[in-house]
Amino acid sequence: MGEIPEALQVLLAQDHDLNERFTRLTDGKKRSIIIQIGKIKNIDKQISKSIQLINNPNLGRKYKH
Repeated sequence: MGEIPEALQVLLAQDHDLNERFTRLTDGKKRSIIIQIGKIKNIDKQISKSIQLINNPNLGRKYKH
């Protein structure tokens, strides 16, 4: 699945509800979140984006019309 960014690891360790939501996601959605978070260099932005994506996993999704 790829290495989980440290900011995401700490966040999941500290927030039980968020960890539970992350665990219920499909492997593909988890992988997508990990890749997106890994591209962000700023730790604060990694944390806020992680929370957004776990709470709404389709947020980063691009739709074809």
